[in-house]
Amino acid sequence: MTSRLDRLRERLAAEGVIPSAHAEAIDEIADHLSDLYRTAIANGQSDADATAVVEAEIARMGPLATAVA
Repeated sequence: MTSRLDRLRERLAAEGVIPSAHAEAIDEIADHLSDLYRTAIANGQSDADATAVVEAEIARMGPLATAVA
């Protein structure tokens, strides 16, 4: 899961959000993504499919990332 959090931090940094200034929001988003992943796995999806669910959510949240700034 750390790699997903790192990717989220990198994405937010690339969009102009300063990760250290928004650590709480980033942690909440990371928790949400982790929950999505765990739910997908619990529902019988493969690791690849669960990861795709998380990646789709990250893509959908693009506008949210800039709103955090």
